[in-house]
Formats: sequence, structure tokens, C-alpha cells
Amino acid sequence: MVTAAGADIDSEYRDPRDGEYRDPNVPGGGYQIVILRDRGNNYTGSSYLTSKEFGVTCSSLSDDNCQADAGQLSYSALLPPCSTSSQLDCIAEFGAQAKDGSLHPATLVRYFPAVGRHDFVGDDSVFLPSGDRQSIWSIPSLGHDGGNNYLLQVNIRGSQIGQSAGGFWTDEFNVDINPIELVSNPNPNTAPFFPWREAVTQPGIYDFTDGELQYDENGNELPQLWRKRFSNRGSGDLYDCVIIADDLCARRHAFPVGAKLYLKVRLSSSPTGWLHGRISDPTVSITAIPGTKSGVEVSVAATAIKVPIVAIASARGSLPANLQDAYNQSGENSNSGGFKGSYGGWCPIREYDGYSVRNCVYWSHFQGKAAIEELLMWLPFINDTATANLSSWSIRSLSADELQGSGRCMNNTRQLNGLVMTNATKYSAGPPKFDKATGSLNYRVAAPHYTSGGNVFLGTYDLIMRSDVARCIYGFSNAPLNASISVIDNDGVTTTATKLVSEKDGWLRIAAYGFEFSSPTIKVKLTQGSKTAKQKMITISCKKGKAIKKVSGKNPKCSAGYKKMKT
Repeated sequence: MVTAAGADIDSEYRDPRDGEYRDPNVPGGGYQIVILRDRGNNYTGSSYLTSKEFGVTCSSLSDDNCQADAGQLSYSALLPPCSTSSQLDCIAEFGAQAKDGSLHPATLVRYFPAVGRHDFVGDDSVFLPSGDRQSIWSIPSLGHDGGNNYLLQVNIRGSQIGQSAGGFWTDEFNVDINPIELVSNPNPNTAPFFPWREAVTQPGIYDFTDGELQYDENGNELPQLWRKRFSNRGSGDLYDCVIIADDLCARRHAFPVGAKLYLKVRLSSSPTGWLHGRISDPTVSITAIPGTKSGVEVSVAATAIKVPIVAIASARGSLPANLQDAYNQSGENSNSGGFKGSYGGWCPIREYDGYSVRNCVYWSHFQGKAAIEELLMWLPFINDTATANLSSWSIRSLSADELQGSGRCMNNTRQLNGLVMTNATKYSAGPPKFDKATGSLNYRVAAPHYTSGGNVFLGTYDLIMRSDVARCIYGFSNAPLNASISVIDNDGVTTTATKLVSEKDGWLRIAAYGFEFSSPTIKVKLTQGSKTAKQKMITISCKKGKAIKKVSGKNPKCSAGYKKMKT
């Protein structure tokens, strides 16, 4: 397994630049605002079990809203801490891992929010987990600028297999860990650029029908809202709130440098497909839980990383022509015509100083060719320097869209095929792509060359892949695999990096650390070592007078005085 030196978990070093960032929020109009930032796992703020046909939530499968005629059901479940040793779909252990490998378990502080609006009771017989809330934990040995509390979200999502009342299939596994400090909500009931959020009460209020009135637990009418419209984050006026609940902001802080955390989760079934991580130096294991049909314990220990982001708020007229053209807008209150890599945004026409002007806000996709092109277009304008370097510890399932074109060998949806991890701002969609011409697995990454503090930003890349998947791609036999890794810069030159390769327990582990940006391609090439064939044992008969004896071996010979008998 790839191992890095790590850092002491009681390190006192902190970088305020990594904890004080907030998305740009410019009043007035005429600005082009672009946020090139990984949005991570997109907090929902609430678990939910819902009928796709009726568009309403259910408290359990026995709820009238989730009966057989409701259509296919789907769920998003935030997992609670395990209350018993036999419980599944729960958090078994969480904490910090010191440089010497010793574990420092965290202590549960509270659930956040205190009461979940859409919690639901699961059913083990059909593989439906219970949906709970995210939780806040204390790790005294891993303090940060805001204390020693960490917000933990372990989320699994899935749906029924078909439209019957049969079993459920889990197709997403997501984990987010954030150092946080609970402070008063700095942005109550308002959010610039999003007028539909003016009456928001956070978190976890959803309008699945976009028209019918919704009510809370006490029968009070709820405001009409759009589901999952970043409805749980603060607007960024004062703090970067990871989530807002109970009129409190979970204010994000930076991880201590070199912080390594570990997590053990008990699941009723294993994660499948591919996972992407904002972590480095990972140790990952998935072990079957005795006495269960398909239960597994997923254990991950990894170091938090810093991911550079680029966030620009510039008067549109001051931008170079190529950037103005890239975000050319048309139509009132339109987000059409934005950069092809943009995730989404809002571009309303507003009255400002007597003129009708446009204030455009866009969030970019964090993966794929277009997202990389978008970042590279901005680098000259921002002097190839990041706005901030946000520390992160997260894992998420790759979507079906990201896996398109990855090939049959990579796309087995019934098993976990691998994990790919990087600290780059933007990266290739899906797992590495196999290039038949060169025989290499290629993965492109992109980031500013400099950190916000002006230092050269150094990249990390970790790939963990099932050995049988690698053999399938290359058409190899079961003989041992050999691998080489290279990092090729924009000019086709191989850059310096620390490279690590190993194969153990059916998994291939490859890593590169310390390479420079802006947009190198990481290439992994596999070859097959020779497997010494077992020589066949040969038996001969040897005769001396009337005495006959048999001699066996790879190259048997008769003893002195004996002659080999003809067969």
C-alpha cells in the first residue's frame, strides 16, 4: 500500500487562507462571476424516501405515500452512528490516525440538525437503510482554528429494482468530512441571486411537486422551493457555511496540515462502480461481515488534501474578448449560452444606476474535458494563481455520465472496480481512459501553477484498481502485473514526481506525488511479468538384474548400476 510520511495529528500549523474563503458576492450588476470549485457531494441537508410518481416523501414503506401504486421509490440516506455491533448501514468508527499509526477515536457531539425533516425508517429485508441526519464529532487531538469539531456526512443513495415492492439497490456512496465551528446563521432567510430562497427555513425542505403546498410536522404551510438548489449553504456574505441548520451555520475551517482521518462504515452491501476521492495516501479495505447476506465493513484511512479553486468577480467589460465570448448570454434571466463546461448559474437583468445590466453567476463542472478547457482559459487572466486552497476529505461515487466510454472492463456495476484520487482543481471524467495506441491508462488533471500564497502548487494522484479489471483491459493472464507511471506536462515533457507502484491482495495501487501544473496527463502503463511454469514430474523405471525401482523428478536419472527401462 502507498504510504506517505504524514504529519503529527497535533500539528499547530494553520493556514488562515484556507479557512476564510467565501464565494464572491458582488452587489449591483454588470459582473461576470465564475466559480471554478469542486462542489463535493452537494449536501442535501436531509435524508428522504420518495415516490418518483407522486413526488412526496415517506416516513417508511408502510406510509400511504409509498404504497405499490406510487411507482418506483428512491432514497437518500444519511447514516447514523452504529448503536449495536450487529447494526448495518451505520458509522462504526471515526477519528484521527497519528503518524505512528495509533488511532484517536472521535466522540459524537450532536446530530445536525437536531431533528430531521424527512428521516425515514428502513427495512433490512429489502435492503432499505434508515435515513437519519449528519453528525458532529469532537477530535481533541486534531484541533483546528475553530476548535476540534468535525461535521461528518456518510450518505448512500439508491432505488427499487424495478417498480415492485421488492428490494432496493444502492448505487451511490458518498462521504464528506469538514472541520467546522457552529456560529449564528449569518444569512437568515435570504440569498442574493436566488429570489426563490427568500423564505427558506433550513435545512431539508423540498418541493417535489413545484406547485402543491407542503407542510411541516406541525401542519404549518411551508414556502414553495426548488429541490436541491444549494439550499443548505450560506450565501457567503460572512462565512463559508458547509450547511445551515437550527439557525446555526456550520462554518468551514481548514484541516490541520497533514491531518489523517479514518472511517469505518458497516453497509448492507458493498459500494459498486468507481469512487473519486479528495484524499491522498489512502488505505482502503472492504471485508465481508460474518452472519450477513452481503454486509461489508468499508474502512478508509487517508490524508486530507488542499484543492486550489479559482473564483472571479470581474466587470464584464474588463474581461478579454475570448472570455466575454465564452460566456455570451442571450435572453432575460437566462443561463443559456454559458460556457459549455458550466454546471449551472443565473444571469438576471437588473436595474443598476438607471441602466439594465446583467449580473451573471456560474458554477463550473469539476470534471471532464470542457471543465479543464474552461479553467485553462482563465489562467492567463488570473496570473496562473489560485484564489484559495480549500482543504478537503471526501469520497463520492462516479456518476453514470462520468463512466460513459470507460469500456466493458471498467464498467462492472456489481462490484467496486477502483478509486481515483487527485488534488487537482479539474480532472478527467470517470476512471482513467485506456489508449490502445500507447497501451496506457491516461488521466488528465488541471490546476493553477501557483497557490494563493504564491508557492508552486504540487499535485497528487492515487489510483487503486482491481487487478482483474486491469487484466481485463490488457487481456492479460493471471501472471503478476508490472506497472510504470509517468506525468507528461503540456509540452510533452516528463515531469519529476515521486512514483509508487504495488500489487497486493487483488488490488493494483499506483501513485504520483509532487508534479507541477497547469494541465499534465498522468499515464500508467501495465506489463505482465513471466510466471514460471511448473515443470511436469517425470517417473522412470530403472533395472539392475531382477531389481526394479522407480525414480521421479523433473529430470530423473537411474542410480549407478541401474539402466533405464524402455516404456
